Amino acid sequence: MSESSPPSNAALSVEESLSTFLTKAAEGIRQRHHRCEGRIRRAPTGAMLIALAGGYLLHRIPLRAVVITVCRLLWALTPTALVLFAVVKLVALLQKPKSTQQRLRLTP
Repeated sequence: MSESSPPSNAALSVEESLSTFLTKAAEGIRQRHHRCEGRIRRAPTGAMLIALAGGYLLHRIPLRAVVITVCRLLWALTPTALVLFAVVKLVALLQKPKSTQQRLRLTP
């Protein structure tokens, strides 16, 4: 049976740096949320006008045209992606070493 080796210093370093980054990001998001909430509480009318203007602009975006364009793009690229995926799998299959049983069967 193999024993599990302890994680390397590099793995711990990456984990620690990622944890630090996520903690700082969460704190930054919390601070921005509190500032935004404070602005809304100080000037609710202005916040409502900004929300209405944003909603109007979002309504004016031609979402139907964007969705149709994305669908056409996916329709055009899907066959190519499937062929590339099949080629990668075939290459991986061909590069895999044959098992001993297969070698024994093929030898005369």
